[in-house]
Amino acid sequence: MAKPQIPSFEETFKPLMAYAKLATETAEKAFKMQMDCTKAYTKIGMDNMTDGFKVTNLEEMTAYAEKQQGVLKKTSDKMVADFQEYSAIGAEFLDSSRTMAEDTIKSTMTAAKQATKAATSK
Repeated sequence: MAKPQIPSFEETFKPLMAYAKLATETAEKAFKMQMDCTKAYTKIGMDNMTDGFKVTNLEEMTAYAEKQQGVLKKTSDKMVADFQEYSAIGAEFLDSSRTMAEDTIKSTMTAAKQATKAATSK
């Protein structure tokens, strides 16, 4: 009777470790993006507020009010770009996870077939 081969600890947990690494890298990307967005939106807001504090007369107020359309466009364009980037991070994670799962299933099925073949051929 053939002695069953028990996979090593590393072999057993290799898919789990790869997934944990992928999840951690994705979380780091998302966190970095959130921090960058926070800095950028804070800068836009603070610059706009500083400009507002400099208003001292009606002409400056009119110019400031007209500038608000540009600030709104800049902010909304940045939001759209940020949403797209954030979605891309999620899509990349999903694709990588799916590929990883498929590879794990294929290797598991191959190992199971080989073990079955080895067990039945003896």
